[in-house]
Amino acid sequence: MKYDHWEKYQADYFKGEKSAYRKEKERMAGVLIERVEKKLLPGLSKAIEVQEIATPLTNLRYTSNYRGAIYGWNQTVNNSGQNRLAHSTPIKNLYLAGAWTKPGHGYGGVLWSGLECFGEIMQNW
Repeated sequence: MKYDHWEKYQADYFKGEKSAYRKEKERMAGVLIERVEKKLLPGLSKAIEVQEIATPLTNLRYTSNYRGAIYGWNQTVNNSGQNRLAHSTPIKNLYLAGAWTKPGHGYGGVLWSGLECFGEIMQNW
């Protein structure tokens, strides 16, 4: 979901006035479920017992990522590569992996971060 679609709800969302936002979120979920039912999984809607819907505003609220991005901070020269957070921390047995750590953001970066972090944990085991 593009942030631009949800931007009009942002001011009300952060003031706690979420009725229009929730209505649109439910509508969008219905559209997505309907599309999946038609193309891949007939009867999906009848099998859903619990559903949780996140939007870019959800991501923005929990992570403060630019425009609610799912891949971490907005990448700049100053927070790229070796300038990202290390996997090891000063706190014993606390390690970091994810979009905010080395080597960078995006799905590939997060996967690689997890592998590197696992390697560091195993070296210190």
